[in-house]
Amino acid sequence: MKQHILFVDDEPNLLNGLRRMLRPMRQCWDMDFAESGPDALQIVDRHPCDVVVSDMYMPGMDGSQLLHKIRQNSPETIRFILSGHPDQPMILGSVGSTHQFLAKPCRASELKTRLARVCHLRHLLPDHTLLRLVTGIEQLPSAPYLYHQVFKALQEPTADLTTVAALLARDMGMTAKILQIVHFAFFGLQCQVSSPIQATEFLGLETLQAIVIKAQVFAAAEEQTPYDSDLQTLWARSLVIATCAREIMDIEGGDAGWLDNAFSAGLLLDVGTLVLISHLPELYGRSRELIAAQHLSACSAERDIIGATHAQIGAYLMGLWGLPDAIVDALAYHHQPSACPTQEWSSLAAVHIAEVLVHEWLPNIAAGPAPALDTDYLTTLGLGDRLPVWREHVQHALQQHLRDTKGRPPFQIQDKGAPHA
Repeated sequence: MKQHILFVDDEPNLLNGLRRMLRPMRQCWDMDFAESGPDALQIVDRHPCDVVVSDMYMPGMDGSQLLHKIRQNSPETIRFILSGHPDQPMILGSVGSTHQFLAKPCRASELKTRLARVCHLRHLLPDHTLLRLVTGIEQLPSAPYLYHQVFKALQEPTADLTTVAALLARDMGMTAKILQIVHFAFFGLQCQVSSPIQATEFLGLETLQAIVIKAQVFAAAEEQTPYDSDLQTLWARSLVIATCAREIMDIEGGDAGWLDNAFSAGLLLDVGTLVLISHLPELYGRSRELIAAQHLSACSAERDIIGATHAQIGAYLMGLWGLPDAIVDALAYHHQPSACPTQEWSSLAAVHIAEVLVHEWLPNIAAGPAPALDTDYLTTLGLGDRLPVWREHVQHALQQHLRDTKGRPPFQIQDKGAPHA
């Protein structure tokens, strides 16, 4: 089935250029072109769109206003802003209604690649109701104590960017959003930023204060919820897996960029579970009951109850927000890395190994059966003999983490010898 893509710009010459540039894509996409926001809304009313790409600065209704209306009326539509003038007001005005930004002028190859990528992502969530819900998400809940620390630190007269960055890097919700925003502000970057600390350095203190305090792009999770304990475990688990994934990547000689990818992929590994708890709590609860009753894996129970797994949901949302492919692949395939089309050492391998080894040492860190190591995958990578080395380093990393966290639950390491695969 063809994807329906709408392009909006008040410059007729630019729209004509897009028509010519994208003519080879007519077999894959149905494309419409509108010269104003009101014209675009009429097209969307007649024929719902999979993707809308709008210029930012248009008379009457600008791109941000248009995408805000489209989000309200058609939350399943993926929304891009096309602009050549990034500035703080534009970021603040668009961060809620826009999934990704494109630089203007945009190369044909870049435009085709970005649009093809998000269209492909939609296959991860075949259920339309679920697709509509996840595409409409603007923010993810953060651990309240970290959210309040970040908010307070940014309001201090002597606000310290390094301190704030370190706090952001401990929370999956804030990390996901800050990585999305840095690509709003710096969509001319030649590389994708995968470190929340690097992202805050790019944005700078003034912009960070504006987006957190004025635009309120972060939100603390509700204090007393039926799944508060699950959230606390999820946040704690994500940080320790991220720490161990980075350690494994370091052992294998990864450079700074690879270490950043591994850490962020580990931190965001179960962001799909965060979506389920915060946006579909009833279905999340039913899936956990099924896990307990039949001793199913989380993914099996989620497929039965929800129609998609936390891995699919997390990969879709992070891909939608423009995070690097290395992170999106890690989220999508971390339970079954052999299914990934690319079979090579990557963040996917590091987080898969880290998750399995963390569960060996911390068996109570999640509900259901422990994740299984994909030994065929490691054999394919030629790394089947590295497991004892990784296990030793993960144990040391966990012990250090326990010292840093003072052994707070769920980090109560089992008191016995090294587990065996």
